[in-house]
Amino acid sequence: MKYIYSNNLGEEFIYENSEDLRAVLEKSYEYWQEGTGDTSIHINDNERLIFFKIEQGVFIMQHPDYLAPKINNDPVIVYEHFIGGQEFIIPSTCLCDEDQAFDILNSYIENEELPSTYTWIDFYDEIEGFEG
Repeated sequence: MKYIYSNNLGEEFIYENSEDLRAVLEKSYEYWQEGTGDTSIHINDNERLIFFKIEQGVFIMQHPDYLAPKINNDPVIVYEHFIGGQEFIIPSTCLCDEDQAFDILNSYIENEELPSTYTWIDFYDEIEGFEG
């Protein structure tokens, strides 16, 4: 399945193999502090999966609906990351490890939909009430 990968410098590439994403997910935390601070994949013009790594894990968000996989039910801790120079607040409950992130991205590429093996939530509901 072909998909478009956009890197943290805004460059787009057409990939045919989801294994290329493993190398992206293995990039150091410092990589994600450069450029836009995020990357994405998309198969069609209507939605994309935006993802990035912080020190605590990988965050994945479906855009335009702001859905993220709920990974655990621990008490919520909020973290910040800068995307395009703007502060972006994310909940700890939606952070994946690299293997989970690859599973989600690979499944999305293969099936052209969010994987049903994860519960997808509006991640803003998780951070409601927290101040930045």
